[in-house]
Formats: sequence, C-alpha cells, structure tokens
Amino acid sequence: MSDHPLLDTAVLEELRDLDPQLLTDTLSLYKEDGARHIAAIAAALESGDDDVRRRNAHSFKGSSGTVGAMRVMAACRAVEAETNDHEAAFAKLRAEFAEACQAIDSFLAS
Repeated sequence: MSDHPLLDTAVLEELRDLDPQLLTDTLSLYKEDGARHIAAIAAALESGDDDVRRRNAHSFKGSSGTVGAMRVMAACRAVEAETNDHEAAFAKLRAEFAEACQAIDSFLAS
C-alpha cells in the first residue's frame, strides 16, 4: 500500500470549480500525454537511453502533480532516480497510471 492517495480529489475539485470543461480537457490531455510518456520510457529502458528515461519520467511527474495523480507522481520519481531497479519501478508506474486513468474516468462521471 502506498503512502500517497491515488488521486488528490481536492486538486480536481479546484479545477472543476474554475471551469468544468477545462478539467475535462486537462484530464483528457493528461491521459494522452501519459500514454506517450509510458511508451517513451519503455523504449528508453529497452535501448538503455537514460536521458530519455529521465526526461520523460520528470515531465510525467510534473503533469501528474498538476492533476493530483499522487501515486503516479511518486512512481515517476522512482523511474527518474539513478539508483533504482528501473524495470520494477516502470512496472509500478504503468500499474499506477492505469489505476489513475480509471479513477479519473470515475471522477469525471460523478
């Protein structure tokens, strides 16, 4: 069990209060960009390109924080780090992102 919540719904509620369409657009873009980051990190791990791995993990970490995807953000931090088992950290990131996407869809439906 993680010390971080899956989603910080206070962040999402704040975005919804500002502009419901902005929230929908932002979360849709987050999911699309997240899928691209996941693919780029997978390719970087396969090719051994640490710079691409770090850059994508760092960027994904920032966007995850913006939308309140706290466990994805923590998983990105592990993938970005120099001294971790990157394959295991990446597997965790993929799982956390999939779970966050489901939670985002549920939040938007509420």
